[in-house]
Formats: sequence, C-alpha cells, structure tokens
Amino acid sequence: MSKIEASIEVIVQVAELYYEMGKTQQEIADKLNYSRPMISKLLSNAHDLGIVSISIKNPNTEAEKLSSQMEEIFSFKDKPLKVIVVPSSSETELTLNRVYKAGANYLETNLCDNEIIGIGRGASVYGVVNNLSGNKRTGMEIVPLAGGLGNIDSIYQVNETARKAACSLGGICHYVYSPVYLGNKATKDAILSDPELKPTFDLWNRLDWAVVGIGAIFQYSNSYYKDLVLKAEAETKQKVVADLCINLIDPFGNPVEFQDRVVAINLSQLRKTKKVMAIASGTYKSEGILACIKGNWIDVLVTDEYTAFDLIKNYKK
Repeated sequence: MSKIEASIEVIVQVAELYYEMGKTQQEIADKLNYSRPMISKLLSNAHDLGIVSISIKNPNTEAEKLSSQMEEIFSFKDKPLKVIVVPSSSETELTLNRVYKAGANYLETNLCDNEIIGIGRGASVYGVVNNLSGNKRTGMEIVPLAGGLGNIDSIYQVNETARKAACSLGGICHYVYSPVYLGNKATKDAILSDPELKPTFDLWNRLDWAVVGIGAIFQYSNSYYKDLVLKAEAETKQKVVADLCINLIDPFGNPVEFQDRVVAINLSQLRKTKKVMAIASGTYKSEGILACIKGNWIDVLVTDEYTAFDLIKNYKK
C-alpha cells in the first residue's frame, strides 16, 4: 500500500470514529496511538479531501460495484438474488451497524400493508429490527420463526425481537410459547398440533417475508446445540456449514435432517415464503452464506464489502 493510500485509510478511519461512532478526539488519539493535535489535523484533512461533507464518504468503497457483481454471479435463472453490500470499516461494530441499517431500510422500503413477516433469531435479525424507523403499516402480522432458547440475552430471544418489530411496524405480534429444543419428537408433535398454538405455527405456511440470519456452525457456546449438529453429521454423513432458522445446511445447499425435536420453521415452509431476506456479515460466515445461495434458500442478501469479496473469491460453480 502506498503512502497516499495509507494516509487516506487512516483519515477515513478517524472520520468514521469521530462522526459516525461519536468518539471524542482524545478517545481516538488514545485508541490509535496518535496525539490529539494529530487527530484534529486528520479531521481537517478529511474535510479538505472531500471525505467528510454531510456524510462520510470512503473513496475506496466497492460496495455498489460489488452488489451488481454478486447479483450477476449468484442469481439463477429461476431465482434472481438481490444483493445489498455496504462499505466495510476497520471497526467491526460500525460495519455491522451499516449492515443492520441497510437491512432495515430495504425491508421498510419494500413492505406492503397486510403482510405476514417471519422473524428469525440472533443478533443480526435483532440489529435490523432495532434499526426500523417506526414507519407504521396497516394490517401487519409478525411471527417468530422458532421457539425460545432459555435464559439468555434478549438479542437471541426471538419473541422479544418479534415484539419489537411489531411495535415499529404497527402490527400484531403472535408469540411462540415453546422452547426451540425439545426432549423428543412426541413432545414436538403435541406442541405443533395444540389447538391454542397451531394458528401461530400455521402462519409459517403463509409468510410474505422472512427476516433471517445465517449462523456459522460452532460459533455458539451452547453444548446441546453442538451435540445436535455432531449427531446430525454422524447420522447423515453430511458436513454442516450453515444454520438457517435452526435448519442445518451442507456445503452444496442441501438440508441436513435433524429437526425431529426442534420447534422452528422448516425449509419446505421457508421455500414457500415470498421473500427471504438474510442478514450476514463476516468472512467466517462465507461458507454458510454460499451454501444458502447454492440451495436457493434466500432471495435477498445484506452483507459488507469484506464478506462480499470473500464470497466471490471462494465461489465455485
């Protein structure tokens, strides 16, 4: 990297920290091991170079070009893929926030009144919901796509994420009153057929939208989940690379069957959904994202530049 490119990179990083993340000049100086006057000079340079105006503009961004390139590579004749790529930052938190905002904006821009929206679990879906503007619609119905995960942080409690989505969109929230993992198939069958709960589960067959994350296998600390994945791999002789709404996917996009004790939307129901939007950022998720694309499981992908570059590099037709 040349001296000019390096200096621009540093200026952009300082501008992002100051204007987008709200850090003070002293905090930035401490973080980057610069003096405070140097941070002030770099911010001034950001204005002079046109990097900072009303918003921060990274002159090196490839986001728009990458979006078009990925749509060309990954769209199939029977199912085109819409790809939204946002600029990556050296700050992971800022990159994720951009991805979440882009997902929320796309969802709100394309929603229609009287639609049924399925909400997946995880930090990515929670991030999208948390960035909804509050522009309310008419006749919306919101439903979680899986049961709960016990006593853990609220970002993984899908009922809470669905509730927040309903508050922002002005819709009715239907709750899934069941753990996601059950002891046996008989218990699962009883819950899915319970007359009080069945109307909620039936919504999974009529979804207009599903907002989901793509989980990288074994990023979770839940030992029970890991045991289920290992058991599924042993029984099916398939490698598991992705978790899509608690559905396991192999590298070729094929389902890995293990759902006999899981309360969650299945892939057949997900396939019938009119629009499946996946939020996934991070190169460690690339193999799982590619698997979901190969299986035609998603219609919209929201990601960042670094991940997009990695997906293109590793894709093999």
